[in-house]
Amino acid sequence: MLYPVDLSGDVAVPQEPWSIAGDIEGEWAASGIRISDEDSSGAMYLLMNPEAANTDGKHNEGGPEVWVFDPGTQTLLRRIALQEWGLSIAVSRGPDPKMLVTNPVDMSVELYDATTGDFIRKLSDIGQETPLYLYPAL
Repeated sequence: MLYPVDLSGDVAVPQEPWSIAGDIEGEWAASGIRISDEDSSGAMYLLMNPEAANTDGKHNEGGPEVWVFDPGTQTLLRRIALQEWGLSIAVSRGPDPKMLVTNPVDMSVELYDATTGDFIRKLSDIGQETPLYLYPAL
């Protein structure tokens, strides 16, 4: 479930919650270290795990897909299948957004076209840094 909150006034106002998984088979839920981001258009990206909804401890394991939503219409726009298991995500801003995903299998970072979901390349041999948590450039 997603629980939106209107922060436009002096007091936060909870809105009606909505299901992100809907009728999709499995126990899908957001999971990972940095599980969400958005692009310039307002599309919301969530790192998803097919077993996280009802299994203790799965909420921080990451997942094999990123789901992209239009929060205004509460609709799933696309599902991006990842090359490897993802642990955190970051999405760039601008007319041609890119998505970075931490790959905990070999501690690399994968680059995707955020609009199409196409895999672009893997960034590896980062050195002694551990790319677990990604920050988008604003």
